[in-house]
Amino acid sequence: MAAWAFRRYVTDSNRDPVKEWYDAQDDAVQAEFDAALLILRATKDWSRKKRVKKLTGKHRGLTEIIVNISVRRGVRRRLRPVGIWRHEHGDFILLMGCEKKMRGSVYIPSGAFDTAMDYKTAFDAGKGSLRDHDI
Repeated sequence: MAAWAFRRYVTDSNRDPVKEWYDAQDDAVQAEFDAALLILRATKDWSRKKRVKKLTGKHRGLTEIIVNISVRRGVRRRLRPVGIWRHEHGDFILLMGCEKKMRGSVYIPSGAFDTAMDYKTAFDAGKGSLRDHDI
């Protein structure tokens, strides 16, 4: 039985940012992303995993999922889907997909966490809807 459910946020204008991001990825990235979510879905206590990071500061209330993919020797892609981890509901709402580049805080798309925060604010205000994210 799954310990957690994954859902995607859909805007009032029926835009599904995570699905758009996911569909733009190649098969290998999709497979690694799906595998990471399958592991988390079956893991009751995420605090022992180094696959999630609660954000702070102006992005407080968001959590990023850490998915690192080896593309070739010495080259990794650092996917950082971000969302709302709702312990009380037993789910994680995926708001936005992005990728971390180099060291530091360079994300593609630029401003991804700010956009995710805008989606969280809209969701908290009762705007938009949720769709199950099937893996």
